[in-house]
Amino acid sequence: MSTFDFIICAIYLLLTLAIGVYSSLKHKQSNDEEYYLAGRTVGTFAIGISVMATAFSAINYLAIPTEIASHGLYVIMAFPVFLLVTIPVVLYVIPFFCRLKQTSAYEFLEQRFDLKVRLLAGGLYIFWQLSLMALILVASSKILFLLSGIPIPWLILILAVTAGGCAVIGGLKAVIWTDVLQFFVIAGSIALILYMSVNGGNGDFISGAMSVGKLKPFIPFDPEVLSPDPTVRMTLWSVLLGTLMMFLSRYGADQSVIQRYAAAGSVSRARRMFIWNISAALFCLIMLALFGIAMAHFAHNNGLDGKPGLIVMVKLLHQLPNGVNGLVVAGVLAAAMSSLDSGVNSIGVTWQRDFQHRLLSPGGNTIFHKMFESSIFVVISILLAYVIFLFFKRHSIFVMTARTINALGSPLLVLVLAGMLPYKLRLRPSALFWAGLCGILFSVLFCLFIDNLAVHYYAVVNFVITVFFALVFQFCFKISSKRAEV
Repeated sequence: MSTFDFIICAIYLLLTLAIGVYSSLKHKQSNDEEYYLAGRTVGTFAIGISVMATAFSAINYLAIPTEIASHGLYVIMAFPVFLLVTIPVVLYVIPFFCRLKQTSAYEFLEQRFDLKVRLLAGGLYIFWQLSLMALILVASSKILFLLSGIPIPWLILILAVTAGGCAVIGGLKAVIWTDVLQFFVIAGSIALILYMSVNGGNGDFISGAMSVGKLKPFIPFDPEVLSPDPTVRMTLWSVLLGTLMMFLSRYGADQSVIQRYAAAGSVSRARRMFIWNISAALFCLIMLALFGIAMAHFAHNNGLDGKPGLIVMVKLLHQLPNGVNGLVVAGVLAAAMSSLDSGVNSIGVTWQRDFQHRLLSPGGNTIFHKMFESSIFVVISILLAYVIFLFFKRHSIFVMTARTINALGSPLLVLVLAGMLPYKLRLRPSALFWAGLCGILFSVLFCLFIDNLAVHYYAVVNFVITVFFALVFQFCFKISSKRAEV
């Protein structure tokens, strides 16, 4: 990277921190609704873009094009699920959580079951989100290291402190408006590198990618994509089912997203916000898919076939003019920070509402306490990132995300869906608690030790097994209750 590239990155980081400081000084953060829900006054466009930026992390920025450059277009079979998941989210999930008007997404579980189910859901979310934040730090730092030469441990620290600082200082309003800035940086950088790579002497990149088989499974058609074999790396069935499960977890059980439904202020505003989110996400994903095709063509023309996707991306970016790399790095930073700042904020909500207020003294509710606790979670995410960087290097970013982070949301989704069921179908609190606990233990072990399953099926299996545990425990507690009555 040139000096000009570093200047561009520095300007972006300063703008991000400036928004956090400005939000803190201009808007009073005197209570939870102001700090965690932005006073429910932010417009639907900004919140919708914020949801998209939250879910669209640096993992997507890096994993989609590198996966396509390495394996072809199999991953884009997941794109229609964005439209499919809109139906249950718009019709059921958004009205349900908007009616509750609760700061925490899991507070209602205590009302429907008991305190231990609520605490388990909150704990599962914090574990899930911290794991995601750590993986984002590692994935972002790897590409930034290849582009800038700055050591990965330092990059992890810089990313976490900058993103965490914005969330800690300014609350949700700062997070939302930095997310809007980050979206335009993300979209602009993707559009720029796509334009520069396509018009930089690569010729007809679509035909070029086709000639090396990177438009599979569509051109030529790969019949294995319709195989029922669960060990095939990606099939239509595994991609559709696994992505649907992942999106339901993200849009139906994730505090950082549900928090924005509440921040919208009404069902109609939340629905408009969600449509903005889907539209922005699909736009960026389609652009990334095209960039992945351009990368595949570039790899073939430059003798890089078979090389890791990140290496191909870096080689391509190094051929672009000075300043472009800086914008790309800013895009990666934006994609990383949009998820990290939201993660810090939403973990703070969960800790404050589900643990601090219920188990400890509610007096520790000042802005200082919120900032202090959020800072602790930033430090934990940094430590987890160092662990992942040192010990988990076997898989690509795409595979690691699908097998672990996306799959770990399934037990939490079971808890939330159980709370949304009608009263007649409701499970016993103890049955649901033990099912969730066994479900997350199974999920962690399954993701760590089972290697020969299609990458998208991990989320599905974890969901099914957690439901199975719930039914078994429900039956056991019911039998036990009847015997006690006798």
